Amino acid sequence: MKSVRRIYIYLVTIISLEVVIWGLIGLLRTIFSSGLLVGADTLASALSLILVGIPIFGLHWYWAQHSSEDLEEYSSVIRGVFLYTALLATLIPVAQNLLALVNRNLILATGINSYFSFVGGEQSTIDNLIAIGLNLLAAVYFYRILKTKLHDKIQESCFKETYQLYGYIWVVYSLFLTLFGIQEIIRFLFYQPGIIIGPAGKEYFINGLSMCIIGTPLWVYSWQHRQAIDQNATEERSVIRLILLFILSLFGVITVLTMSSITAYQIVMKLLGEDVSALQLLSRVGNPVSVAVSLGIVWFYYGKWFHIEVVSRYEDGQKRALLRLHNYLLSLMGLAALIAGIAMLASFMINISTGNIIWGDVLRKNLSASIAILLTSLPLWMLVWRTSQEEAALDSQIGVEARRSIIRRSYLYIAVFGSVIGGMVSAITLVNTVLFGVLDHMDSSFIPTTLNDLSLLIIFVVFLIYHLGALKQDGAFAKQSDLLEEKIKKIYVLENNSTNYFELISVEMNKSKLGISPMRLIDETGIPKNGTEEDLLILPASYLLKPTVWEKVSQWAGNKFIIPNPISGFNWVGITTFDPKEVLNNINSINDNKPIKQIGVSKTWQILAYVAAAWFGFQLLLVLFGALISIVAD
Repeated sequence: MKSVRRIYIYLVTIISLEVVIWGLIGLLRTIFSSGLLVGADTLASALSLILVGIPIFGLHWYWAQHSSEDLEEYSSVIRGVFLYTALLATLIPVAQNLLALVNRNLILATGINSYFSFVGGEQSTIDNLIAIGLNLLAAVYFYRILKTKLHDKIQESCFKETYQLYGYIWVVYSLFLTLFGIQEIIRFLFYQPGIIIGPAGKEYFINGLSMCIIGTPLWVYSWQHRQAIDQNATEERSVIRLILLFILSLFGVITVLTMSSITAYQIVMKLLGEDVSALQLLSRVGNPVSVAVSLGIVWFYYGKWFHIEVVSRYEDGQKRALLRLHNYLLSLMGLAALIAGIAMLASFMINISTGNIIWGDVLRKNLSASIAILLTSLPLWMLVWRTSQEEAALDSQIGVEARRSIIRRSYLYIAVFGSVIGGMVSAITLVNTVLFGVLDHMDSSFIPTTLNDLSLLIIFVVFLIYHLGALKQDGAFAKQSDLLEEKIKKIYVLENNSTNYFELISVEMNKSKLGISPMRLIDETGIPKNGTEEDLLILPASYLLKPTVWEKVSQWAGNKFIIPNPISGFNWVGITTFDPKEVLNNINSINDNKPIKQIGVSKTWQILAYVAAAWFGFQLLLVLFGALISIVAD
């Protein structure tokens, strides 16, 4: 109930805070509008925001501050999220209005209408200064709250992940400004080749320069600040940092390859006879090239840091899993684009050979698009897929690990699923075309349409057979190589008659393919002396309070799993209840040379980070596929 109340209070507080701030900004902008005629609706809008927002904000903020006198409330993660969100909600508008000031004044200084400013074209200097001033006042107020009382110590524990996320939001925001600025400057160079400041298109240069002036120093500071903090935390691994580096690296390489396809498309169009001058061609490729160069910097820089992070802070098995995920995502993108490119090329060949479409703009675009997609997707897919196949074919523990990997199996089944669904849709379309032609009439488009449907069906069937073959090959290797000796051969479960841990573990073992039957020990006297690395002892934590048991367990040389069971007079803090599946998972981790999962920090934050990453990846896929489709549409 406390969490629900906190969420309500802080959510209403942040919303009403923004209502009050922007109501005041609107009112002051109205007052200092320099003689401009302001309608009653503008004044009424600003006053209504203030009159309604102030009492709601004041009441809820009073409740929040009054509750924070309690240490539990004061150290609540929800409170930390609110305070850092308040800083973001006030400081980002400060940066945006600074950008508007610089951008508009540089535009006006070069004699261009302020309408062409990227931001703030319809604002005035006083408008920006008012917004900067009021947002800064609010930011200083909440910053002082963050730095009062015991927060310096609390921030290191309760607010640590919130502070980390806050810092990386600034990194992403400032990086976006810097990259967009670089992209606009490069775009200008292509728009006016050989001219630094020309009569047309120079707004690209000014807008880009403005964003670099604001974004670059902000990015350097925020990134270096996060680097200093993260590098000092030598013993810890940040999930948020890893996900950010992973996404930036992957986003960089995928965007570069997508923009390369669009650039290749324009060049091939020219080579195939499109009536376009060299300067027009440069202007067309300017946008994709500028995006590719700016995101290429992200790929190179953050790809390097992703590799450093993985190598320096993760065990060998985890390193391979992270790199494997990176490769298979690229392979999946390459495969999807490759199928699209082959299908487009097949469609072109059918249309040109049957005379269904005469050579011209339509066929030129189709051929150019298919060649451009194949030029980028085929090398990408072959390179990363070949690397993955070579790893899975190794007759070693690494090969076993690769074949067992959920990442590889997910990729293969996604490929099989896509091929089956694509083949089913193609088959339905083919049968429908044939039946309609037989039952009604066959016009001139019947043969090319039928051949196009058939070619698409064949493409999906070929890729289906290929990936089913890869799954079968993994199974064949499993019979030969996965018979490597398991590191855990004997399992002992120590318990008394009042518990059923042995039964739960036995059921889980029987479900697995390990072929190990655990042995139950009713008394500590049954514990084998010393034990070996092939032996696993599982015992409830309550047994460790017995001196006789502790003496034997401390001398045990094999693996030991402790079950967190109820103990009179003791309360477990931060440890989950017993789950027999975790026993099996950790045994598999030992057999696969992976570290055993320990009790980690804030599972909620990890889940949120994974959800955010998945959502970002989904949006990225939509954007990239849209860009590929736009090649044909253009």
